[in-house]
Amino acid sequence: EAVPGDPDFLVNLGGALQADGRLTEAVDAFERAIESQPDCVDAHNNLGLVLQKLDRPDEAVVSIERALGIEPNHTGALNNLGNALADQEKTAEAKEAFERALAIDPENTESLNGIGVVHKLLDNPDEAMAQFEKVLTIDPGHGEAHINLGNELRHLGRLSDAIAIYRRGLEHDPDSEELHICLAQALLQTEQFEKGWKEMEWRFKRSELKFPKLKFQEPLWDGSDLSGKTILVWNEQGVGDEIMYSTCLTDLLEKKNPAKCIFECDPRLVGFYERTFPEMEVMALLPAEQGADAGNYPAFDVHLPIAALARPFRNSIDDFPRAITNLVPDPELVALWRSRFDELDDRPKVGIAWRGGVRSDIRGRRSIPVSDLGPLLEVEGVTFVNLQYGDCEAELRAIEDETGVRVHDWDDVDPMTDLETQAAQIANLDFVIQATNASGHLSGILGVRVWTLIPFAPDSRWMLGRADSPWYPSMRLFRQPAKDDWRTPVSEAARALKDRLQETVGKT
Repeated sequence: EAVPGDPDFLVNLGGALQADGRLTEAVDAFERAIESQPDCVDAHNNLGLVLQKLDRPDEAVVSIERALGIEPNHTGALNNLGNALADQEKTAEAKEAFERALAIDPENTESLNGIGVVHKLLDNPDEAMAQFEKVLTIDPGHGEAHINLGNELRHLGRLSDAIAIYRRGLEHDPDSEELHICLAQALLQTEQFEKGWKEMEWRFKRSELKFPKLKFQEPLWDGSDLSGKTILVWNEQGVGDEIMYSTCLTDLLEKKNPAKCIFECDPRLVGFYERTFPEMEVMALLPAEQGADAGNYPAFDVHLPIAALARPFRNSIDDFPRAITNLVPDPELVALWRSRFDELDDRPKVGIAWRGGVRSDIRGRRSIPVSDLGPLLEVEGVTFVNLQYGDCEAELRAIEDETGVRVHDWDDVDPMTDLETQAAQIANLDFVIQATNASGHLSGILGVRVWTLIPFAPDSRWMLGRADSPWYPSMRLFRQPAKDDWRTPVSEAARALKDRLQETVGKT
């Protein structure tokens, strides 16, 4: 206020706002600093960091490059540029930026860590881990290097080593939310549920940015009896996660006896939960600006996010029920798709999907090349139905050209926007065989026989070594025995399908 245009004060203000999670205000402070002093390196560099956090990557790169145009040997800006480019998966350009920083400072831990991230994106785990270990040799307390090294170990299936690395990182930084969450995922994957759910609650520390509903005046539910009380269970994660954790709703209603349960879910799922749980008040997820205001919800006494239902109800394998409350699909749509499938032929119908994940590194681990689907597509006596969401026209055409097998697809089906129609399709299928994605969760909670093809290094929900999924009684798992080996689980699923078809014929 005393010196309104002072660039140093404005840069400091921007940094404080950034640390407080007030990113839009931080952008304004940095832009005012640049307006006052166009060659202010720190303002350009820090503006780039905030733009990156606001998911404006192109603008972030431009801003950081302006800082480097003023001071080419600014190692902090070079590292920030490398990180921004790595986030856009521009690996060659990112590596060049980090190497420029290392030429100036050969022991710069941020640059070495960045090189490791580039190798991770390039799927070079040994080179990536070597870089992260080099960082920890120079700086044993480097939190991000502990996270990155632990994650690489997890992806190699070395869970006990990963847990040890996360715990070592927490010795240096016991309040690191990210380390606690990584540890939680590794614990859950090794079926240490009680410890894992407790660690997972560290995600609530990011309340300002990720969980604004934690600012409700009403308290979080503490697991106690709910007689006479209303509980709000609110949307937290993606559709697949929401479906999986909603298998705990029956436990909540039957064991904690709430007077009323309000359930906020993805708009595409509202109809399912209204039909399945008529005793609940189901509402569509509110826009972000409304969802943080308790006044936009019906009155409630306590609340919690959907994923937090696991902690009171899923603390051991024995806590997972042998049967779950299956979601009820739209009966009219089910009848419509029964008739459409009957028009094809009278053979068993098998739904398939082969891709999962949004980020390319995750999608690469979870997705099956269509060229590896051969053993499954060669199974005779069945009709295949496409359940893959997204643009897959070229892949469907390649399957038919290369194998002569048609995977039936309909132009009026869009699983990305219309889960009711996909559920009606799934409800009419004899089998679903697919990679790990949302339609697998939908199949599982509909109670349809679903066989899921699991990558060598899966996420925590698939645990380790199991051929079943405790979350979904109708699901069977076929696992990669080694990284990139999809032919093995696909072949095993194909043999299992042949066996089931022969059993059916024998019974007939």
